[in-house]
Amino acid sequence: MNKLKKILILCFFCFYVTNVLSDDKEEFLIFAPASLRDALEEIVELFESEKRNLKIKRVFLGTSQLAKQITNGANPDIFISANKEWMDFLEEKKLILKNFRFNYLTNSLVVITSKEHIENNGIPFNFSVKTLEQTKTRLSLALINAVPAGIYAKQALKNLSLWNKVSNNIAQSTNVRTAMQFVSRGDLEYGIVYKSDVIAAKNNIRIIHEIDKNLHNEIVYPVAVLNNKKITIDFYNYLSEKKILTIMEKWGFQKYQND
Repeated sequence: MNKLKKILILCFFCFYVTNVLSDDKEEFLIFAPASLRDALEEIVELFESEKRNLKIKRVFLGTSQLAKQITNGANPDIFISANKEWMDFLEEKKLILKNFRFNYLTNSLVVITSKEHIENNGIPFNFSVKTLEQTKTRLSLALINAVPAGIYAKQALKNLSLWNKVSNNIAQSTNVRTAMQFVSRGDLEYGIVYKSDVIAAKNNIRIIHEIDKNLHNEIVYPVAVLNNKKITIDFYNYLSEKKILTIMEKWGFQKYQND
């Protein structure tokens, strides 16, 4: 009986210690746009492996959704935005730390279709954004007044004098990845998304036109710190390391070049 008691006590002790150790992991939270999901998942995994007792939680949504959650009381440690305007909005409300913000990455916009659509229909010769006016098909975009990818796409279409001609044929999604999925599944024939999203999509999406960067506002991904914890600052600085920028480039992003 005494032996059984000792075994039970030992088992309880091991269980207790295991749970204490697992709960002892330091945590912090990242809010980031959906377009950064694949690259950031790889970077987070690498950072966690180097730091050990650390758990990074992450939320990937449209930038507008994330910014609104922060204004409503959400408390991430780091926020990455897909445009400067939403970060400016939070800075004006004093929701990010002073002197802990920088322009991190840039991206480009492309017109996409699915592999199956090309196989079944081909692509019009010399396809350009203006060709969309002739197709009379629905165009998949992220929200044109809230999500950066949708905002940039609308700017490009307006600067090409196409907006009034295609606006009635646009299907909007809450984030750029969802907009791409509609094209990938064949629900919509064409879409405008970030070039990095096509890399993440593997084989089913094809780029048929790259949009001139002069047709829309500069695409910038700013990063900011919201809570002054050492591990948060460490990760903030980690994002600028050469090996991390190499990962970002692999997923289709480019380091932002300051003037």
